[in-house]
Amino acid sequence: MKTPVQKIRIQVEDVPLLINDVGIVKENEVSWLEFVTTTGDVVRLDDEHPISLQAYQPDNAADRIDESQVRPYMPVRNGLNALIGRNTFYHLTEIGELTEHDGKTMLTLQSGGKSYSITMPDR
Repeated sequence: MKTPVQKIRIQVEDVPLLINDVGIVKENEVSWLEFVTTTGDVVRLDDEHPISLQAYQPDNAADRIDESQVRPYMPVRNGLNALIGRNTFYHLTEIGELTEHDGKTMLTLQSGGKSYSITMPDR
């Protein structure tokens, strides 16, 4: 007899969770950005769950540094990060404020009465 783990082995290419929705939730007169993953996890943008842009390079592009991508991630639970889906990130650019600072484009989001800024990482 074999367990499901012994029968099928999966390999996650990037991160195991995907954020596919974002909304603005008001609680006690404070607005929060609330994110939902495809598995139903709900997380708010706060100091424990910041958004970061990180370099991602597919395994098949390991020898071609120019093919690396920058993707948005957010910690969700138990040390697991989630990739913020493209449509969801585009929605964030509509919700937030895009500004230029020292030649870099910065996206500033408001959540829980605080400002959170996202900029492209240095390569």
